[in-house]
Amino acid sequence: MILIQVTYIVLLKQKKENKLSTEFQSIPYEVTGKHGDEVSITSLDGVSCRRNVTDVKKYRSKTNSTSISEDKSSVNEDTGPVSETYTGDSTGDSVPSRPVRNKKLPAHLKDYELYSCST
Repeated sequence: MILIQVTYIVLLKQKKENKLSTEFQSIPYEVTGKHGDEVSITSLDGVSCRRNVTDVKKYRSKTNSTSISEDKSSVNEDTGPVSETYTGDSTGDSVPSRPVRNKKLPAHLKDYELYSCST
């Protein structure tokens, strides 16, 4: 269930024009009221309308996502550098190779001899 509350900033679903169009409009709206599954939203221009909660999506600003990534990087700095690259060494920690199929000639080609043309 979508939990949309009053004062949330949301994006409004738009009509699909072609396969490249986005599902939601890029204009953020503010939720001014809620009654059951219906929300009243107002744009920054002051235009208000009512929609079902399935037609809106909570807006996540870019500043929140960067602060989360900064928090993760600060944790990694405290623990020290982490190397996640595979070097391919033949130590005991290496990844075992995949099984390889045994290749052999078919029985009807056993008497076949290859001739080389020498000039």
